[in-house]
Amino acid sequence: MNPSSIVNLDFTSPVYLDVDEKYSEFVRLSSTLHQYDLARPLVTIVIPAYNDAKRLPVTLRKIQQFFNRYPVPIEVLCIVEKSRDDTLSLSRSAVEGDPRFQVIDNLLQRGKGYAVRSGMLRARGEIVFFTDADLSTPIYEVVNFLEYLAKNPHIDIVIGNRNGKYGRLTRKQRLLRQAMGVAFVKLVNLISGMNVEDSQAGFKAFRSSASKSIFSKASIDGFSFDVEVLLLANKLRYGVHSLPIDWINDTLTTVNPLTDAIQMLKDIFVAKKRVDEHFYGQKDI
Repeated sequence: MNPSSIVNLDFTSPVYLDVDEKYSEFVRLSSTLHQYDLARPLVTIVIPAYNDAKRLPVTLRKIQQFFNRYPVPIEVLCIVEKSRDDTLSLSRSAVEGDPRFQVIDNLLQRGKGYAVRSGMLRARGEIVFFTDADLSTPIYEVVNFLEYLAKNPHIDIVIGNRNGKYGRLTRKQRLLRQAMGVAFVKLVNLISGMNVEDSQAGFKAFRSSASKSIFSKASIDGFSFDVEVLLLANKLRYGVHSLPIDWINDTLTTVNPLTDAIQMLKDIFVAKKRVDEHFYGQKDI
């Protein structure tokens, strides 16, 4: 893929009027912003990837364009699992020469949870995000989350909610996948005892201390790692808030809605059991 052929972000879109306002407010609230640089970034964005040669290079160039327009000291960690395509080489070429970006060969393929955990534990930013390789949550949502965290220092974790009444799904899923997603969230809440509207949105932000504490205890390698993370956050009494996000369904997704959902449900039972055992002192995690 020729990086110059990648579609640019449309900064003339009306949505960027809101982004401009949120960015200005975030900068005003962040009096210590000047203390951060490449050696000590304010923001880390972790992106897990697997067989994403068609998507990740495009995503990286869009992130690059966005933060060129809205300067924030960032590092972007792309954790590439062992893939059958050219994800690693094409992604490195897309951002070659930009020290803000690291495209890391994770050498093996263990699952999205493992890739995210690898990135979160090596992140240096004060605020650490993870997001999907397809950028199904537009990159401008980073600014919305940063502004919210700057205004609410008691909140440690902000999770994206694709189903909130202010969230706009700009390209909806097929009805079957939507129905399965709703049913899955209800089962998650029933099994876990939590009350979350959208546990599986691949867009979440953590203050560094919360991120390190949670991901050092997490163990699930598959897609249901999000539930384990929220269970740990609940047990550790971190302040969690849900924000509505814009979201675009990617038709190239590698998630199998049936077989992966079955495995995810199994993982949730395992996660709840292990978290409960750890916090009730029955055995170490």
